Amino acid sequence: MASRPVVGITMGDPAGIGPEICLRTVVDPRVQRAAVPVIIGDGGALERVRRVSRVTRRMRTIASPGEARGDGAVEVLDLKNVDLGACPPGMVSAAAGRAAVEYVFKSIELAMAGQIAAAVTAPLNKEAMRLAGFPFDGHTEIYAQKTGTKDYSMMLVVGRLRALHDSTHVSLREAVERVTRERVLTVIRLAGVAAEMLGVRAPRIGVAGLNPHAGEGGSRRTPSSTGLGGGSSTSLLPCTTTRGTSH
Repeated sequence: MASRPVVGITMGDPAGIGPEICLRTVVDPRVQRAAVPVIIGDGGALERVRRVSRVTRRMRTIASPGEARGDGAVEVLDLKNVDLGACPPGMVSAAAGRAAVEYVFKSIELAMAGQIAAAVTAPLNKEAMRLAGFPFDGHTEIYAQKTGTKDYSMMLVVGRLRALHDSTHVSLREAVERVTRERVLTVIRLAGVAAEMLGVRAPRIGVAGLNPHAGEGGSRRTPSSTGLGGGSSTSLLPCTTTRGTSH
């Protein structure tokens, strides 16, 4: 096996764009130089989109990440869990939803066993996932449950900007209801920990306001105030916390 880190890529919904994205990703020279990519998915579903993906590299099925060579071939940990007849492209189905979740489960199992260095996920279809009996809101919740993680948040990273969500994949009403002092402080703590893990010392954390202009210092008299004022959380972390505004 090559010395580059082995990265597991979950195939996502076999009836969606995941298989095509995975094929195009693993043959990208930039990916090949940085890591040994292994698709965790179904070989048949990948073969089905080979032509439209314009990927002609040889596909190699492996039994474990340790067998990956990182030699430019499309290396697949094939779970063989898809009946292609039951998962036609572009159609939502319980069969496709079940298969997609099983890829994520496998990635967690491999990561916790130290067999892969990281996991990358292709898109899930929430409706298909629920039809299969999995009530998760998304990938984040699956990883949290399977790793026994109590406090967690999705983090988006673009350049030097890192953003953590108070809530994800819920209605606007529920998103507002989830804005509590306890939850906001938890996300601030998570932001500080994540920033330090990424090498940012004494990170400066901004908290976006929920109401227009963050409630105008209470003059809006809104019942959704969390009671978090500017700099009120600075003692929680070795960081500076500021109260943001919405416009």
